[in-house]
Amino acid sequence: MPLKILGCGNAIERVKKIIDDHRVQSEIEVIPFLDLDDVVSLYCNSTFIWAHSKYEGYGRAVAEAKLSHKKILCTQISAFMEQKDENVYLYTNQNDFHIQYKAVLASKYKDIHGQLIEHEIFKSQLEFLYGKK
Repeated sequence: MPLKILGCGNAIERVKKIIDDHRVQSEIEVIPFLDLDDVVSLYCNSTFIWAHSKYEGYGRAVAEAKLSHKKILCTQISAFMEQKDENVYLYTNQNDFHIQYKAVLASKYKDIHGQLIEHEIFKSQLEFLYGKK
């Protein structure tokens, strides 16, 4: 399964170097900064979203993935744990990652009624900032 990495911020060159050092350039694509429409398209065309982070204030990637109706594989940090539902798969170490990765691939997206109000607010703010199409 090809991997596309989005959201490296200022560390994009560091990420590319790590990929080069491991000689996996043909399997991994680092996506540069994108406008919101392209980000939404990327999310919507993904099999699932992988959000790996040690520190997050809110966990925007998880919120965006939920709004895109995607399953999410993510690190077990408080910002992601707050958004846990049946489509969020948390891991703490490499062994957990492999178990949860297999679970994500084996499962179907579960349509959960009554999205969190924070997600509706987030969605309306994005529409306000970037214009609804």
